[in-house]
Amino acid sequence: GEVLRDEGIAKVSANNESWMELCISEVQHSKWLGDGTFTGEDIRFHLNRTVGCPAHSNAWGALINTLLKRKIIKPTGTYRAMRDQNSHARKTPVYQKV
Repeated sequence: GEVLRDEGIAKVSANNESWMELCISEVQHSKWLGDGTFTGEDIRFHLNRTVGCPAHSNAWGALINTLLKRKIIKPTGTYRAMRDQNSHARKTPVYQKV
């Protein structure tokens, strides 16, 4: 399962490469995250406004995985309810900048 997941993430990342790099740079250099905590959903809301949407919605998951692998963000071990109506208040990991 992990091999297929990683292959899928690589494919989505390759198809959204310039968007992905813009997003990574924005997260690294942006002060909006501050010293606080945030979710992947918070990142998505911010990047939709500042960078724009990816070519495919699966790119959001690939972005979060890339941010984690590059140690730009790290999980706090806590979860909070998502705010987007379509997420139905599903619990999502909380992160902080490294």
